[in-house]
Amino acid sequence: MGNFYEAQIAHNGHFAGGVLVQAKGEVGGFRHVFVALAGPKAGVMYPTHGGMIKNPFPGRAKMYAGDLVEYRTDGTCLLLKTYEVSTESSGDVVYISSGKCPQGEIFRHIPFVGDVLMVAPDEIDGTGTAATVIAVENTFDAIDGRQNGWKVTLSATLGSLAQGDILVEAEESGSSKKAKVTNPNCYLDKDYDMIYEPATGDEDFDNARYFFTPVLMMGREFAYINRMQPLPDSIKALNKSKVDGWYLL
Repeated sequence: MGNFYEAQIAHNGHFAGGVLVQAKGEVGGFRHVFVALAGPKAGVMYPTHGGMIKNPFPGRAKMYAGDLVEYRTDGTCLLLKTYEVSTESSGDVVYISSGKCPQGEIFRHIPFVGDVLMVAPDEIDGTGTAATVIAVENTFDAIDGRQNGWKVTLSATLGSLAQGDILVEAEESGSSKKAKVTNPNCYLDKDYDMIYEPATGDEDFDNARYFFTPVLMMGREFAYINRMQPLPDSIKALNKSKVDGWYLL
């Protein structure tokens, strides 16, 4: 369906008969992100209204249960996009992990050309150098041939990076820039697939806009940290859980 839609837009036409368009995909594994507490449990709480995602992935990608969101009462939401460095690197090439779990599945955000990335600042509202992604290449495990990450080429260097460093989406490229998300206050309670070409702005009539309602954590849901997206230290510092290994906003 997505390819057919894109073809209609690209060629500005319509085929009045039947069209068969095929695409393949893989059903990933599953993991329990949230802690199943014993005893009576209140239902999740939602904000008064949802919002439009202002920073959707620019291609086919997935958001996962437990991902954090900055919800705003003006009807907009910002996804917290995070990426874990898989090996030491310097210069304009960075290797990003796909986060293979024991079952060999992938539960990490996909980098795209055009993304603007920076090393996660030490403080939630700190600044740093951000660069634009100009090329993305899948990398593969030498033993079983499975995808295990991405080779990302940037428009500028982010300095020397160590394995395990966390990159986040930045507001724009350049020096002294802030992260896109500086106030994570909600989370996703389920996975979401982004399969349509997103609109690039208010004047983009033809492409998709994504709307959803995130969940307020607010002392009701604990998540396993090692099953969430990679969290930088600045966001781990917001953790209200007193149980090691659990996360609570």
